[in-house]
Amino acid sequence: MFFLLIVKTLQQFGSTVGIVPVTFDKGDRIVITGGPFNDFSGRVVAVNRRNKRLNIEIDFMNGVKVVGLTYEEVQRQGGSI
Repeated sequence: MFFLLIVKTLQQFGSTVGIVPVTFDKGDRIVITGGPFNDFSGRVVAVNRRNKRLNIEIDFMNGVKVVGLTYEEVQRQGGSI
């Protein structure tokens, strides 16, 4: 009974994020496909595989900036995730 209550509570939070069948490595070239940096390209400088997040180095406003993104917001340059 308690298990059913937990499941119903979790269902109230909406859908889950699907499994992304790709991993990224430090140094990979990527293109950002969503959010405010859409169509920017950059290089992976750090990978958090547990949380499926990347730190990406991009050229922005006459300098290099590092932004944190999820796997779902990027794809490898020249290919798809």
